Amino acid sequence: YIQYEQFRSLMNGSNDYNNLVDSAKVNLEEYVKRNRRQETLYYASGDSLTYRSQTLRLAWAYTFGDSINYARSLELAQELYMQDGQDADAMNLISYVYTQQRKYDLAEKWAKKILDTHKDDGLAYLRLAYLASKQNRTSEAIRYYEKCLEIDSEDKEGLNNLAGIYWDLETGRGGGRWGYPVYGMRRYAVSLWRKAARLGDPYAQRI
Repeated sequence: YIQYEQFRSLMNGSNDYNNLVDSAKVNLEEYVKRNRRQETLYYASGDSLTYRSQTLRLAWAYTFGDSINYARSLELAQELYMQDGQDADAMNLISYVYTQQRKYDLAEKWAKKILDTHKDDGLAYLRLAYLASKQNRTSEAIRYYEKCLEIDSEDKEGLNNLAGIYWDLETGRGGGRWGYPVYGMRRYAVSLWRKAARLGDPYAQRI
């Protein structure tokens, strides 16, 4: 069987990207099906890492490539959540799938559910910030991005996205309660982009 790490290394040197994606999905599906009967024993014994990680990888695999299957991805992620109601990775994936489907209320619900048991999960704050931004709740998005950066001051996505909001505020494109320019915000945006660039972020380095 092609393991996920092998698939990634093969993919990097191959022009046949989508075939490799589909091949990895097939092999991971077989792995998950083969071990499903032992699922209860895995969790009861504490030896759930392999089954869980492969199931999670398969669930993520269904979110990209030509054969995207969000329903299957959601099914697998919810299966993991049923096994462990505090599985932040499973909840994050569920939130991501709903985000891709533009079911923003459900996406927010699952991102906030992560914070019920993982108060300092920066990724959950990042997701909530993105969702608030997509719905033009600019002030809320800023608070979530700031919380994300409070947890991890070197989160490049948080730095870039917050910089983008600050930049747009000065041009009057910020949305939310601001329908007019908020002067002086660009310098804050530039400082965040410079920090992201120093951390090696290629997007920020091009700005």
